[in-house]
Amino acid sequence: MEPSQVRLEDLMADILAAMAQDMPWLLGADITAYRQDTPIVFATYGVGAAVQEVQQHYQTGPTRDAAITNGPVTCDDLWNDRRWRRLDLTQACVLHPQHSRVLQKVRRVAALPGLQDDTGLVVISAYLGEASTDEALDILTRYERLVTADVAVLSTVSGTDQRTSRVLAALHRRNMVEQAKGVIMAACRTDPVMAWLLLQDASRRSHTTLQALAGELLKQVQDDPGETAKSATGQAARDLWSALRHIHTSTEG
Repeated sequence: MEPSQVRLEDLMADILAAMAQDMPWLLGADITAYRQDTPIVFATYGVGAAVQEVQQHYQTGPTRDAAITNGPVTCDDLWNDRRWRRLDLTQACVLHPQHSRVLQKVRRVAALPGLQDDTGLVVISAYLGEASTDEALDILTRYERLVTADVAVLSTVSGTDQRTSRVLAALHRRNMVEQAKGVIMAACRTDPVMAWLLLQDASRRSHTTLQALAGELLKQVQDDPGETAKSATGQAARDLWSALRHIHTSTEG
């Protein structure tokens, strides 16, 4: 079969099936793209379709938050989390009576965003009972790379030259963010999730994008600030790098 004949939905379904084997305690999962704030579900597993439909019905939830913030989102009690007051377990069971027994077992959620280009962002979400969200995020991180690879390959094979350029640019921006996370992890001796949150907080405070801040931070680390460092984003990167160096020095002491 030619690559151009492969359906993205089938690839995403295969990824979730493989992920479920690594997570025997998984109650459900989905892979959803957000394009202009409109969710497009590529694949679901278990109770994932029901939970995703409830999130879409009320236009709130961890998957949407992961897409909006471009960072990992976790929760320990989905139906009673103050961030998503409109999510209601009783209504979810009414909408999906065939899944009501499993829906009542859903407590924890881990959602991780992946590849982003001009058309949107892909989020992979896992719905859990009492299982650890930290462990789930570790596994999601591995499978998110497969999601990104499949989206990138199919986009470049079946898309126009302009589309291919956008995907390659998105991969480049993603690589910069991953490198910036590595810098934060090394300086603060923290885990990937906390590095995400620190970078995300600095981005929000400086009113700039994660990708732009990550690029400027890497210039600071390489001692090559350049002309763009005179911008507000450059200043935010200098402030972040100064804070990271201070933290590193303090922990070394």
